[in-house]
Amino acid sequence: MNLVLSRHGIWYSRYTYLLPSGKRKEIRKSLRTRCKRTANKLIQASSLTPVIAIPNGSPNYSPDSLCTPLAPPLSSCETVLKLGDAVQLWMDERTREGLSKAELKRVKTYMKSLVSIVGNKRVDVIGRREANLFKDALTASDKSITTINNYLKRARALYCWLATRIDDLRNPFDGLTVKQNKAPSEQRRAFTPDEFKRLKDASETLPAYKRMIILIACFTGMRQNEICQLYKGDIKRVKGIWCIDVTDVRPDQRLKTSSSRRVIPIASTLLEQGIIDLTEGSRDERVFPELSGGEEQGYARHFTRWFGRWRRRNELPEFHSIRHTVATKLKSEGVAEQYAAQLLGHTTGSMTYSRYGKGVEIMRLVPLVEVLGDAV
Repeated sequence: MNLVLSRHGIWYSRYTYLLPSGKRKEIRKSLRTRCKRTANKLIQASSLTPVIAIPNGSPNYSPDSLCTPLAPPLSSCETVLKLGDAVQLWMDERTREGLSKAELKRVKTYMKSLVSIVGNKRVDVIGRREANLFKDALTASDKSITTINNYLKRARALYCWLATRIDDLRNPFDGLTVKQNKAPSEQRRAFTPDEFKRLKDASETLPAYKRMIILIACFTGMRQNEICQLYKGDIKRVKGIWCIDVTDVRPDQRLKTSSSRRVIPIASTLLEQGIIDLTEGSRDERVFPELSGGEEQGYARHFTRWFGRWRRRNELPEFHSIRHTVATKLKSEGVAEQYAAQLLGHTTGSMTYSRYGKGVEIMRLVPLVEVLGDAV
């Protein structure tokens, strides 16, 4: 048995048989992959015999046996693939597709849990029972419902990928989710006025860069990583107004969605707190050079861990609740949805505004960020 590359770039396994006449009979089977490494692994997982000779004059010979080997019967090499090997093949293909290192790391964590809980069984024998076992184990952990559904989503995606390569393979994770009982607005609460006051008071004693990250979040509603990855060039004047350009133009910057790209005016209170000073002095191009991480891990990693410990000591909600507080403040002040979406980097869910509507004029956003002045 060996590999053959078709003119379309697809790898095939080739099986050669000797007919009683002495001629060779060749059967090819598509491995449904363009990756030679993947094809080799599928071949290695196969139990097929490479060359089967049928002796002349064999009493077991019949015309029907010309294309049927006398040795072990043909079986799909994919169906004997173990879950661990399938995960590795899938991860290899996703790496070639250009998936970010951070996302690959998350998927690797999800898949490691899947193999650990379900077991390294053949992919074709894993059924609904094993899928529910995985779901129950995740539910029994301290993971949030959103996180659990992310694990199940990746397991479902793995089997969708396998189904394109294995005939009649059922997806045991199809439709398997944990129902979210809370409304979206209740899944992560906003700060109360008392908690916001305690956030302000407690941040006074922090190092300048940590305090500034918190202040930027309070006056812009920016996500944690969006703030931590800022470069000095991202704080600039647009039409004479100091703004923060939320972008991913550099290799070590990334955004959650395409809607996250936006320009946010800087509130006067934040200017008074010295945000412009961060763009001067040091030779480092980043606004917060104290944070390490970069392209692979993201710059918010260490800040996230620190804030988690710090906020528990001060009995405060998590960092993302600041963003919810900003959204709540804008809503309570009667700010139109398309303006709030522009500040927060959301889509409006409307075809008119999300697809055809362009960015809101900067001058219209200036009064809105000043509204947030009462939040801190």
